Amino acid sequence: MTDTLTDLLHDQADQVDFAAPDLAGITRTGERRLRRRRTGALVGGLAALALVGSGVYTVTGPGDTDTAVDAADAGGATRPVAYALGSTIHLGDDSVDAGHQVRGLVRTTAGVVFFDEHGTVFQLDGGEARPLGHTSPDLTAARLVSDDDGPLVGWVDPTGDRPRFVVHDLDTGEGVTLPARTVPGMSLLDDTADAALFYALDDRTAYLRDATGVVTVDVDTGRVSRVDAPGRQVSVSDAEDGVMVLHDNRGAKVGATWQDATRITGSFADLGYLSPDARWVTFDADQPDVRDTRTGEAVTLDIDGRVFATGYEWLDDDTLAVLASRTEKGPIEILRCEVPSGACEVAVPDLGSFGEAEGAFTLPVGVALG
Repeated sequence: MTDTLTDLLHDQADQVDFAAPDLAGITRTGERRLRRRRTGALVGGLAALALVGSGVYTVTGPGDTDTAVDAADAGGATRPVAYALGSTIHLGDDSVDAGHQVRGLVRTTAGVVFFDEHGTVFQLDGGEARPLGHTSPDLTAARLVSDDDGPLVGWVDPTGDRPRFVVHDLDTGEGVTLPARTVPGMSLLDDTADAALFYALDDRTAYLRDATGVVTVDVDTGRVSRVDAPGRQVSVSDAEDGVMVLHDNRGAKVGATWQDATRITGSFADLGYLSPDARWVTFDADQPDVRDTRTGEAVTLDIDGRVFATGYEWLDDDTLAVLASRTEKGPIEILRCEVPSGACEVAVPDLGSFGEAEGAFTLPVGVALG
């Protein structure tokens, strides 16, 4: 989040019995910025939490009633709001116990993937958490990425003599190491000059920062291409249909190339998330910052006087999930807002106070929140 929210939470911590969590940890811990994949990271099409072999997701909800949704039909629908509390993953009115503390979470068309407090990456498969690999045990550096319309999930594996960019195809069960260049000792923290960062997955294309700068890698052929941008100060926070959200020290740009991208005037967030059709982008901020990707024009959301609200996941092409609160104490809410009309409704009314959420609450953004 922005410094305004950070200051607000720190001020509140001096006035109440509990210590307010650093929800700014969604994007930074201290001086370290965390690069989130859109809650997207939030791969569309996941209509349930446990993958079964038939291609139907099944979730056990209240009263032990199974809810099944055909995976092939799920991608075009509005996805239910997803979040995790402790080891329990919630999707709309349904929930499932993953059996492990959920610290980072993404959705794919082939199931939920998460990592625990040790950095172990799991796929929730048939109601059982199946290990896939490892990301960083340092939760300020650990992150998962995925795409709204496919079965791929990616992360940086820090084990071994140098970091490896790993992509796992949940449909085939196959994992590959991408042929990007890394060197021993490369960091996974994005404020480090030599960081190895997995920015995004767009269909079968991975967006990375390796030892040479920002690159794309074709997951199937291994072809590596440089993103033509002015140096290593440029980063990517999302990509959809070949459109990127790019960032430099002047702010954000959105487009298929750096040269042709639209400069987003007045937005200096270092995180932005594209709608599945790349028509809209939402930026991380204390108050909603939603833009038309073609013009940069702002869209106003009706958040009804809430002191804090930020969009974090597109549930379909024009429906945005928004994390919000009416006061600095909480409770934390999740809103569902329509773009461009700006109409919002409460999807989850009470996730507890900021203090209660610390270390337990996770959104499908691919990183640990605080």
